[in-house]
Amino acid sequence: MKENIWQVRELKEKIVRLNGLRLFNLNVPRFFYLQKRASDDDFDRCLEWAEEIKKENLEQIFNIRTYDYQQIEKIEQLSCPHHTDISTIHNLEKILWNLNGEYYCMVDAEIPDDGRYAGNVRIYKDLSISTDLRFNIDYCKKEKRAMVRDADISISGIIDQYYEDLVLTNVLEVAKGFIEEKGFLNNHPSVIMEWTYFCKKTGTRGENLVWWEYRLK
Repeated sequence: MKENIWQVRELKEKIVRLNGLRLFNLNVPRFFYLQKRASDDDFDRCLEWAEEIKKENLEQIFNIRTYDYQQIEKIEQLSCPHHTDISTIHNLEKILWNLNGEYYCMVDAEIPDDGRYAGNVRIYKDLSISTDLRFNIDYCKKEKRAMVRDADISISGIIDQYYEDLVLTNVLEVAKGFIEEKGFLNNHPSVIMEWTYFCKKTGTRGENLVWWEYRLK
């Protein structure tokens, strides 16, 4: 377990942003989202969802990402625990029970070991330079278990002029399409999107590239 200690101002709750990616037909993780202090019915539905996935693949593991919000300041607190490699439904239930009274919980069924690239991409315009759409990517590339929080490489440039890496080029093309379709840069300085490239096809659309998040900056 590792804590991510930072904050972000964000008016839309995590689940709304994630569903925004899904509605745009981006490949998002297989997940179940529980509000803080979820009802017994929602808690049971989450476990039923996990059990169905486990039946399909007995080796399936689960991860829990947690979040909290300061509603008055509208700041999303991300100094919250992140549990990975939960291998049994019993342990999933036990950990969720302990967490959900304090946090919003997103349970996902993606396998960290299958990550090969992972990172954040920031898309923005710098009109003092040109009207071109620009990017910064912070990412890691590993033979096993590439995770966003382990990003140790940074690159930047103009989106339409970058072709050095096929995976990163795909990341930029998909992010650009989403951001332009939404018109986010008309009202926000930049958009950050979180992603992982897996060695096996996965997620809700069965693709290698999975999108976890976008944040308006």
